[in-house]
Amino acid sequence: MQAGLPKAVWRAAEMGDAQAVTAWLDREGGGVDARHAEQGRATLLEAAALGGQLAMVRMLLQRGASVNLQDSFGGTALMHAADKGHTTIVQALLDAKADASLQATSGSTALTWAEEYKHIATAQLLRQHAKQQAAEAEARAAASMVHAAAAADAMAAELLGEEAAEKEAAKKEAAAKKGKGKKKKAKPPPKATAAGAGSSAGSVPPVSELPSQAASGPQAEVRAAAAAQMAAADAAAERAKAEATAAERAAVERAAEEERALEEGIAQSVASHAAEEERRAAIQAATPPPAAAPPPPTLAPPPAAPLPPPSPSPPPASPLVLTYLELQTATDDFAQVVGTGGFASVYRTEGALPSLPHHGPCAVKRLTTEADAAGGRGGGRGGERGGGRGGGRGVGRGGRGCGNVAMEVLKEVALLGRCTPHASLLPLLGYCLESSRQPCLVYPLCAGGTFEDRLLLTAAGFDRLAALGWAEPPAPLPMLQRLTILRDGARALAHLHAQQPVLLHGDVAAPSE
Repeated sequence: MQAGLPKAVWRAAEMGDAQAVTAWLDREGGGVDARHAEQGRATLLEAAALGGQLAMVRMLLQRGASVNLQDSFGGTALMHAADKGHTTIVQALLDAKADASLQATSGSTALTWAEEYKHIATAQLLRQHAKQQAAEAEARAAASMVHAAAAADAMAAELLGEEAAEKEAAKKEAAAKKGKGKKKKAKPPPKATAAGAGSSAGSVPPVSELPSQAASGPQAEVRAAAAAQMAAADAAAERAKAEATAAERAAVERAAEEERALEEGIAQSVASHAAEEERRAAIQAATPPPAAAPPPPTLAPPPAAPLPPPSPSPPPASPLVLTYLELQTATDDFAQVVGTGGFASVYRTEGALPSLPHHGPCAVKRLTTEADAAGGRGGGRGGERGGGRGGGRGVGRGGRGCGNVAMEVLKEVALLGRCTPHASLLPLLGYCLESSRQPCLVYPLCAGGTFEDRLLLTAAGFDRLAALGWAEPPAPLPMLQRLTILRDGARALAHLHAQQPVLLHGDVAAPSE
């Protein structure tokens, strides 16, 4: 049984690091078809196809990677390449006999994924491949029918020949018996002259054709007709194959042309922008600043009364101070874990908190006070699973006690109170800092899960989604929704960076969004 595929090697295949992958395969005895448990039992070939690494795909195929292996969700390397629009990789996998008709657990195929995400060249290539497969199957069926008909005709001709031979033999046998009877009745002449012998020899009836000769004519005609039909079927199959190959090559060339045009357009846009910036800078440098006009002589006005200071905008509602007992009761003694991190775990409440009746289910991030003394990253990464964005910064470092964590919590409460409300940041609803209890932060519950879990659709991610109430794996995020999430995340970061002093998130990653 093959050992599992390490996450680092799977990532190396996705990033095209051939040195790391070959080192694991050759030196550590890794299997080319090993599966990564945390990525839904995906293979190295799937990782390379997902990352668009053509050289890695070809190297794995040369090493004997199984091109049609399916992961836990029914996905294949061909589906992942089609999902990302990697047309050249799709062509390489099809050349390696990838089965484009395989379906994922959702019923999708490589073609439906390419069409869903508007990868026109990839979809056209897959459609041409399907036409080629159908044409080849039809040609094989026609050739099989021709072979069967030729065999049947040959058998029929053979039976007819045998029947004709039997009839001819029966005739000869009857004629021979009749001749013997006549010879017995009539005596032969005593002497035969040479002329009589010649005349008698000339009067002998001609010998009839042999049965095989009589049947050879129909059999030859049947065989010739069958051979002509087979040749026509083979020629039709070759034409269909040549047309499909030419269409595939044209689709690949169009995809490459589109990529080149896109790169050229981007380069022209960048160059145009740089030229415009240079032109503006040159105009600004050449234009002298306007001379300040001397102020008109006027009488000095009396000193005006000082303006009142600007009234600050009303601050948002402050987070509530909650009791540990209320959080413990609402989470059923912290039973339903929806996310974990290095220094925090996230739990969901059953319904709304009594102190927050209008907010629905909440995410309670309970911080760890006694962490590993070696240190590590804060609780922001795992602590935000299920809690959503806005719990942003993560609290604590390794080896600190309750007092220091409490100070960090108070600092985070003040910072988030200053930054929210904002459309792309989740507000801090409340917190708990009771002595001898683990500090807790309360946010609205994001029942949709994290960006990572919705993007990668792994088995571990579905376990976390199931804790949030998902009964079945969700469908892949549409591209428009992915772009919307990225846009909202950028807006949140821009809002944080606009604060004075500037706030840095420090852990922007898919598991945190």
